Amino acid sequence: MYQGVRVQHRYQGPTVPLAVQQPVLQVHTRLPVRNPSYPATHVLERRISSELARQGWEAVHRTAMEVMNTPVPTFQCKICLENLPLSDQVVFQDCGNPEHGCCRDCTRYWIEGLINCGQVHSITCGRRGDVDCSARARNEEIRPLTDEDSFKKFQRFMQMREDKTVRECPQCAQMCKPATVGGEICPEMVCPSCQCTFCYYHSAAHAGRPCDEYSRQISKQLKEMANGVLADSKQCPKCGVHTVKTSGCNHMTCAERTCKAHWCWVCGREIEGGANGVFDHYTAGSCRQFSDTTTPGCALNILRFLTVPFRLVFMCLGLQQTL
Repeated sequence: MYQGVRVQHRYQGPTVPLAVQQPVLQVHTRLPVRNPSYPATHVLERRISSELARQGWEAVHRTAMEVMNTPVPTFQCKICLENLPLSDQVVFQDCGNPEHGCCRDCTRYWIEGLINCGQVHSITCGRRGDVDCSARARNEEIRPLTDEDSFKKFQRFMQMREDKTVRECPQCAQMCKPATVGGEICPEMVCPSCQCTFCYYHSAAHAGRPCDEYSRQISKQLKEMANGVLADSKQCPKCGVHTVKTSGCNHMTCAERTCKAHWCWVCGREIEGGANGVFDHYTAGSCRQFSDTTTPGCALNILRFLTVPFRLVFMCLGLQQTL
């Protein structure tokens, strides 16, 4: 610890009789003064510098104490419900209401989750903070809250939503627009960036094969599966993905990340209004939300067939007892 300037009497001259030896004033600093003829002005300057350093440190200490004792304004995040500094608050520009703000970390994780699910048009203030607000996040607001890969994915999804004919190259992820022949879209596409050949409808599912041949193969497989594992399933009315209902209510939500349609297992139609129209669909119409309408399908038919001998045995035993 620095203890200031120490002054001591120390003889540094040649060996002389004790009667003529004189004490020499020396200042202990970083470079000790060893020459008795060291200018006195330099010693004075060192003392002044030390005093200025002490005063500067005291000023910094007072300022730090004032900052620590000053109350910091905070806010409550709508997602994590923590009280955080106001500088960490994120409020969308089109909203502008500080009461709808959330912290930066929660907003970042929330936006990245929606991008990974393909819900790029759902980045709204109302969905983020569960408030009555339809303001959307701008692109320049989303960029600093996501990493580079997530933002590129966001841009691709936005472009696909704005122009439904563009397709993503399976090799370099470049967005490509198909060619048209006679007003119809040509299935074979070539990426202008990497020259990769892929299909407009099936991407890289049948590389090197015509699209019509692949479609016929899929039709054959679907026919074979219709009486097999897909017998207990129904198709989503919006995207056609097969869904199997094992239990629960008849309100179905499509598992396809780009669809997420709400539809009814009973009538097979999409529910108007999405999740907000479920109550009206099952109260106003003939469909029942909790009715047992599971399709028998192949599994139940096989089980019935296997139990036929046992049922016949029990029937014979019953007839013998009656006779």
